[in-house]
Amino acid sequence: MTNLARRAALASVACAVLLGSLKAYAAWRTGSVAVLASLADSLLDLVASLVTLGGVHWAAQPADREHRFPPDVDQVGPQRDIELFAEPVRRFVAEFSALAGLGRIGEPYAAGVAAHLIPTVLPYTLGSAAMFTTETINGRPLGADAFDVMVSLAAGRSLGDGVAPDVSRLLDVFPYYGPPYTAAEQRALLPMPRHGVAL
Repeated sequence: MTNLARRAALASVACAVLLGSLKAYAAWRTGSVAVLASLADSLLDLVASLVTLGGVHWAAQPADREHRFPPDVDQVGPQRDIELFAEPVRRFVAEFSALAGLGRIGEPYAAGVAAHLIPTVLPYTLGSAAMFTTETINGRPLGADAFDVMVSLAAGRSLGDGVAPDVSRLLDVFPYYGPPYTAAEQRALLPMPRHGVAL
């Protein structure tokens, strides 16, 4: 796909150069203001084609420290997840857990979290109860507080945002989620307090 995009960008540049050259020759031979105006338009097309070519070139560069993932990262399946994501996940969890107070055990803990989360597929054993906690991931029940689970997993300690899912509206049949809040219900909702201070 990258080679095809590069060839298309080069073809666009070549066409813009050829068309601009023909118009420049025509304007020189005829002195026509209309042809000069059309030449200016072609020059703008050439600039746009060059920018596109540059974008295709930069997008095709291999991963580095500032750009961690290769250009085809969105075109591969989970079989490459360990290769692509394990190290960034380990590094992030190590830094995050250190900030959360794990200290020197952050590195081995981070490696364990990366092994737990990669490849990035949600495992589930058919016929079993869904569970989504820091210790066990087996599917994800509708009432799971996914944000708190993931933040706690990254930090290595129990953390949360003080907001819990409203499980009272869940249904036992499809589509499982109940009706949305009415306008009056939404107006009645108040922000959750944090650390004893109302927002």
